Amino acid sequence: MKTGISSLTVIDMLLVLVVVIWGVNFTIVKIALLEMNPLVFNCFRAIVASVFLIILSCFKKSNRPNRGIFLQLFAIGLIGNGIYQELFILGIYRTAAGVTALIMAATPIFVMIIDSILHVEKIGHQEWIGVIFSLIGIILMIHIGSLGSVGNSALIGDLLILAGTVCWATYIALSKPILSSVSPLQFVTYTVILGSPIVILGSLPSLLTLDLRTVTLESWSIIGYSAILSIAVAYIIWYSSVKRIGTARTAIYQNLVPLIAVVIAWQILGEQLLTRQLLGGAMIFLGIYLTRFSN
Repeated sequence: MKTGISSLTVIDMLLVLVVVIWGVNFTIVKIALLEMNPLVFNCFRAIVASVFLIILSCFKKSNRPNRGIFLQLFAIGLIGNGIYQELFILGIYRTAAGVTALIMAATPIFVMIIDSILHVEKIGHQEWIGVIFSLIGIILMIHIGSLGSVGNSALIGDLLILAGTVCWATYIALSKPILSSVSPLQFVTYTVILGSPIVILGSLPSLLTLDLRTVTLESWSIIGYSAILSIAVAYIIWYSSVKRIGTARTAIYQNLVPLIAVVIAWQILGEQLLTRQLLGGAMIFLGIYLTRFSN
């Protein structure tokens, strides 16, 4: 089948929209965390996302998954929306928004490793070459000394984000087989709702001492954006893509996120943007082309 620029589809364009949503999300979440406890923020975000998905699901009737599928959704939700969300929010609280995006750009590497181990998806030679180019780009972007003053807790934050990236990649890799049994909307709704109790329970000590009057309109707006767009809408598009074009080709779009995230963090948060990152970004674009449009 002929592939190339001419084969760009609606899915590709929607994935670019997801990339923009996620690229913005890193910076605005960092802004909200300047005045909110990260666990409380995560709790509100999980609740809003769950409610939105439940409402959305009411407009589309579908069969309930059987017990076996439900258990799989529970396990995937636990990893991809419970543990991952906690690691992400605690990590970005301690490190820079740009650094967080750069670490998460390694997602396709972990997805391909998991895919190969589980034999979920066959990976072609050109796709591997694309991942290598992307990895070179990530290395060029990460090894730059500093993206801003983030304090002594930056290393812990980086490690939390790296662990979260592995969870996110596992979420993506394990989604493809189960998406043959449920719709993307069902998959996202169940995994978000089933993963949310971890997020909510983890926030209870901080939530009980929260004075809601201290939460500004700006923070509520960021919670809405992060919950509805960055989680609910973006996840539905993302897993629709996984179902149609596969995990590896979808995950490679993750590498576009840091390009947007670093620029926005530089402009709004003052995180440093270096020339070396531009070269790394070019390598990432090349990797995306080779992986997405392989024969």
